[in-house]
Amino acid sequence: MFFLKKIFKKGQKQLQQKQNAYTEDHKEHLKTKTISASLVEDIFTKYYTPESVIDLGCGVGAWLKCWKERGAKKIKGLDLYASDNVDLLIDKDEFEVINLNNFVLPDNSEKYDLAMSLEVAEHLEPEMSEKFVKVLSSLSDCVLFSAAIPLQPGTEHINCKPIQFWVDLFNKEGFDCFDVIRNDACKDKNIEWWYSQNILVFAKNEKRELFLNAGAKIDNKPLFFYQPQHVKMLIEQYVQNPCVELDFGGGGNLLPTLYDKFRKHEFCNLILIT
Repeated sequence: MFFLKKIFKKGQKQLQQKQNAYTEDHKEHLKTKTISASLVEDIFTKYYTPESVIDLGCGVGAWLKCWKERGAKKIKGLDLYASDNVDLLIDKDEFEVINLNNFVLPDNSEKYDLAMSLEVAEHLEPEMSEKFVKVLSSLSDCVLFSAAIPLQPGTEHINCKPIQFWVDLFNKEGFDCFDVIRNDACKDKNIEWWYSQNILVFAKNEKRELFLNAGAKIDNKPLFFYQPQHVKMLIEQYVQNPCVELDFGGGGNLLPTLYDKFRKHEFCNLILIT
């Protein structure tokens, strides 16, 4: 009996250690995400400061929390996983549990100054891509958007597309692309690399004019590149499994070339895919 109690206590201790480690990792992730949100919003507000924001796939609401602290009078977060609202960084009445794979926009839904969805679309069923862009386009004339690109690591990444795929969908809805975030974001190591690699602004009508008047230029063919941190991950994947391929049409597998350049220390700041 003493032996069993000892094993039980040891098991409890190990479980508590794992829970503590998870809690610390979760806190650190929230911290870095909130820092990224604040810094990206600093860049965005050089062009436009929204008073109402809706975030599709908001997680615990880190970005919305930053918008609220910045003066947004109305925020709304939508996501599938609520974690019983325990970890929410926004008020419960500012959050709604929805499944973005079958989300239907109500006919009388209001418009927001800004609609956003960051690193979410890669989790959707591929056939939902166009519908998802339509939903975002219906919620605002200004959209802040990013989504994982091919071979970007992550859980349940089933819909990773080159950036141009999303640009073309927003163009079909009458939006133009403004690549006004990434240049500054790439210079700031405190911004998580997937945002500085993928994030774009889309605008139409009066919102388009706001960005143009603030000095932004329309760029409906934005540069498609991989951040160095991402490239390193791809090379590590290739070393472990040479069957992994990176091909954007007609060029063959690019990973052997990247690996060769990596060994020869021929990297510049960014690996460009043109």
